[in-house]
Amino acid sequence: MKSINILLFFLLFSTMQDASAQEKPFKPGDLVFGPCSGFGGEMDVHYYDHMSPLRGFAINYGLPYKMDSGFFSVGLMVGLRNCDKYYIYPISIFGTKYFYDRHWSWVTFSTRVAYHIDLLHVANLDTYVGTIASYSTVKITYTDNLWTDPTKRGYPYPLKFKNFIKYGIMLGARYDIYKSFGVFGEASTGITWLTVGASYKY
Repeated sequence: MKSINILLFFLLFSTMQDASAQEKPFKPGDLVFGPCSGFGGEMDVHYYDHMSPLRGFAINYGLPYKMDSGFFSVGLMVGLRNCDKYYIYPISIFGTKYFYDRHWSWVTFSTRVAYHIDLLHVANLDTYVGTIASYSTVKITYTDNLWTDPTKRGYPYPLKFKNFIKYGIMLGARYDIYKSFGVFGEASTGITWLTVGASYKY
């Protein structure tokens, strides 16, 4: 029994050594990029029926400078998003129903700064925390068969929504599945609350 315990100890020790010796999926000087989707978040529209995920492309570069037990990276994400709102007015004249149908679309540019540190000590796993600054341009189109005359009192159009900047923080992890290919996930504040995607390391 003693010899079995000694053998198990050496097997465990060698496994830990092999895991720690494996190359991390992201290190200083690496370039990682790939598609991503973001869910939830705040887009300055409060009444809508459906909002699509933010679909985009992200790129991150590991700065070639070590700091304490980790290093920093900088990145950029570009994404598209849209939402819509359909409403039937509580008015009907000679069987005619009145409604509006509004559509918002955004183009978002996000800059990212992250600090990569091995929080979980798992092979092929990169963990990081960081900040995000996002600039979004907005466009709205609409159809409305009630408010068709701009001279009417209370005419609500054209609707105006300003471009905006939002800031957030994130906690994320990337895992290498096969060589340079991996997946990642991030919890954040700002324009998205959860972002997932695939990535390729160059």
